[in-house]
Amino acid sequence: MKHAIPILKTERLLLRPIAPLNLEAMYDYTSRENVARYVTWQAHTSLEDTKAFIKRILNGYQQGNLLLLGIEVH
Repeated sequence: MKHAIPILKTERLLLRPIAPLNLEAMYDYTSRENVARYVTWQAHTSLEDTKAFIKRILNGYQQGNLLLLGIEVH
């Protein structure tokens, strides 16, 4: 069952669904070894890795079995 993905907003933060337009910003941090050592995925070595990661996230949204949000600082 597909559920609406929440958007959470505070004075300083916006938590929102990941979108394809986040590709380059996501690659910037997903390609860092010092970040990848603290998460469940390996460091991305190309934009294609990050595209595939975003695709898996979007598929999880569609299937209703994943809630992974992007964080924007304002």
